[in-house]
Amino acid sequence: MKKVRTRIAGKNLLLAELIIVILVFAIAATGCVTLFAAAREDAQYSRDLTNAVIMAQNTAEIFKATGVLSGTSINDLWQDLILNENGDILTLNIKILKDTEVIYELTAAVLKEGAS
Repeated sequence: MKKVRTRIAGKNLLLAELIIVILVFAIAATGCVTLFAAAREDAQYSRDLTNAVIMAQNTAEIFKATGVLSGTSINDLWQDLILNENGDILTLNIKILKDTEVIYELTAAVLKEGAS
């Protein structure tokens, strides 16, 4: 009779250990999913920032080389063209937007031809 009680108690203990192990793994899996979601969001932001920098630099290089912005057909590029007080320096403020949020901002300036 004593052996039967020992076997039943042993089985109950094994079941309790298995439940605890499964619970620990479930908590660890939840933490991993949260970390992977945050890493994916960071990667998306990094990709957007890299693309914004490239677009702004390309536009600034075209502006510096030609002094105009012809051929710029970027939908999410917001830009200001400002003349200084003497009218000899053109300054271009480029802001790259995504969902009305400024991702990257760049300022380029060029001296107009004939200006001293």
